[in-house]
Amino acid sequence: MKTKMKQKYVIIGFVLILLGIVINVFFNHRVSMARDGSVSKEEATGFLSTLVERVVYVYEKPSAVFKTEKQKMKVGEDEVEVTVLTDYNDRVKEIFTDSGIKQLENMKFGGKKYINKDNGKVYVMDVIGVKNKVLNSSLQISNVSVNNNSNLIKGTANFYKAGTDENDVMSYYYLMKNVRLVRVDNTFYVDSFIYSND
Repeated sequence: MKTKMKQKYVIIGFVLILLGIVINVFFNHRVSMARDGSVSKEEATGFLSTLVERVVYVYEKPSAVFKTEKQKMKVGEDEVEVTVLTDYNDRVKEIFTDSGIKQLENMKFGGKKYINKDNGKVYVMDVIGVKNKVLNSSLQISNVSVNNNSNLIKGTANFYKAGTDENDVMSYYYLMKNVRLVRVDNTFYVDSFIYSND
């Protein structure tokens, strides 16, 4: 009887030692992954989700990202009220690479530019059609790929929402937008994002 008890304790002790070794190896691997700057697929998905949400705020609710002022400006032949982004030049660099900024500033909805510059001011026009508005939709990130050698993360932002169109007809939307992030000095920035579904 005592021999069987000793055997049980030996087996339990052996299992605990093995478990400790496995946990130690796993922990050290995770630490070394963090030290060398590598990004796991789960971390990449988190970066994509966070930055996609920021980008959506940039073009759908700029007051959540920038300091804004409503001003009257002459646009073409008309005087219209626009939203001026007073700290645009500083804040935009916290989210986008130079390529991402160029893409942002050239984006159009329905053939009209969203971000405009005039006399040193940066302002936005409300030209986003309902089919491109995704602020209150559900976001799911898919097709995530990580290239730690070139500091790239790619993925697809999938937006699901229900809403009414211009004719008050209930519609269900599913939008897919490809996203590319680039790491610069250990921080990821948006390098490419598909804005318009026109």
